[in-house]
Amino acid sequence: MSFINQVLTFNNLTWDIQNTRTPYARTKRRLVRLWQLAGQTSRRYLQNLVWAPYLQQLSATGVIILWSTRIGNHPEVRYGKDQNYGQAAYGTTRLIKALNMQLQRVALTNLEPDTVYHYKIYSNGADLLPQKTFSFCTAPQTGADTPFRFVVFGDFGRKSNVQKHLCKQLIRDNSFRFILTTGDNSQVKGSYTDFHDRVFDIYRDLFPKVGLYTALGNHDYITGDGAPYLDLFDLPDNAWRQEDKKRYYSFDYGSVHFSIVDSNLIAKKDKIASANDMVCWLMDDLAKTEQPWKIIICHHPFYNAGRHGPSRNVREKLRPIFEAHGVDLVFSGHEHNYQRSKPLKQDQVAPVNEGGIYYIISGAGGAADARCLDPHAEWLDRTIYSASYGLYHRLTVKGTTLQLETIDGFGTIRDTFFLRKP
Repeated sequence: MSFINQVLTFNNLTWDIQNTRTPYARTKRRLVRLWQLAGQTSRRYLQNLVWAPYLQQLSATGVIILWSTRIGNHPEVRYGKDQNYGQAAYGTTRLIKALNMQLQRVALTNLEPDTVYHYKIYSNGADLLPQKTFSFCTAPQTGADTPFRFVVFGDFGRKSNVQKHLCKQLIRDNSFRFILTTGDNSQVKGSYTDFHDRVFDIYRDLFPKVGLYTALGNHDYITGDGAPYLDLFDLPDNAWRQEDKKRYYSFDYGSVHFSIVDSNLIAKKDKIASANDMVCWLMDDLAKTEQPWKIIICHHPFYNAGRHGPSRNVREKLRPIFEAHGVDLVFSGHEHNYQRSKPLKQDQVAPVNEGGIYYIISGAGGAADARCLDPHAEWLDRTIYSASYGLYHRLTVKGTTLQLETIDGFGTIRDTFFLRKP
């Protein structure tokens, strides 16, 4: 019990606060006032926070933590393997003028692989969430055979009850280390306000605990060719052109190599130089990796039995590269349902041991409500559509086996399949 609480408790037992003639009553009133002021100050710090932390570039040895406030600078993260928070790191602040807020950024480095860290965030020395503590787990060493889980979903930024319900299920799940999105993070115009209302406000209790890797969708492009998206997400910048940094990128996590492709560069047909650069980059990226698993994330689907149909020009450009470099899975979004292909090679069904690749549409983060016009297509193995619930995909990587589970907002596993390396 604090000194103030001790004094107040003692006085409540002994003195009447209305008795103004005693020194004890005057002392008590002063202490009560101090207590009230402390509460007001604490509430002001809480009200100062706009976006809860979100974790970017989570790796075996580091992570970038971002959050936003109305005012203040000098961002600080106190962290450690326990809740004593024995270490501290400091970062930078920049103004997001469109939202009249300060984006705070702190990079943690020299972390240990496959380790849980607890952390708290500060601005100008004030604990922004005094009642909360967060934690995350770093990635295994690159190439390590350590099992891990991640989730994939897309087309989620609707600000709908279905989206919110699915978010709550993701929080209940609590078994995965990071999120990959297939684009259309904002389902309207990809503006700063859209990202505030439809992404960061809704996932405020999820993003502080898991890594976040995103892909660009066509809706994200509507405002300034994705300018707000590029401004708000701190992604790997290994694209070839300076102006295309963070539009496409790759990273390793454990035994998996992930390549995130901006399919808009091809689908829009007005960015030929950037699209050609990305194609060359992808060939080089996949040729260099020695990881046993290779997974692609993009927005436009290669095969699609829904109303949007397949993105044939994207498929013509990229499918031969995937087949030449042994890609295992390709995730896309755009169609608001779930579709899982049979393993395909050169547009034909082919066994995995002969180079067949699974193509999965994960566009039901807002709801799996889009129709499937040809649910019996020869290439299609499983689909969920015209549903009132959302879906995400939970993947477990364990040695030479990958398991994919499709889960709805109630926690029901709607589909499961296994992929085993030959």
